[in-house]
Amino acid sequence: MCTDLNKACPKNPYPLPRIDLLVDSTTTCELFTMMDAYHRYHQINMADEDRGATYQRLVNKMFKELIGISMKVYVDDILVKSRKSENHLLHLRQAFKVMRTYGMKLNPTKCTFGVRGGKFMGYMVSEKGN
Repeated sequence: MCTDLNKACPKNPYPLPRIDLLVDSTTTCELFTMMDAYHRYHQINMADEDRGATYQRLVNKMFKELIGISMKVYVDDILVKSRKSENHLLHLRQAFKVMRTYGMKLNPTKCTFGVRGGKFMGYMVSEKGN
């Protein structure tokens, strides 16, 4: 007897962050870095509809000490934000340390470092808001 394990296994939904709240959290921040991680979840065989939530769960665990303080992550889109410019380098070092620990690779053509505003997931982020 053979069965499709994806159909037989109970779903374990994991909520993705709300983009509007993520963007709203950038007000009052002076500097931003937007990064894009390579799609590592394509290397794991799973149903398409489970990929985003599974990857979100992974990055939430990886960056748990930084999310909500100096970082926001939506699947493979990473935002490092700093209320004070002088703290931004420290926040980047913390993020890069986690990335090195887990072997996370970035897509350099989709990264922007140390800017006062810019596009993140199609939305403008800046100290003044979107």
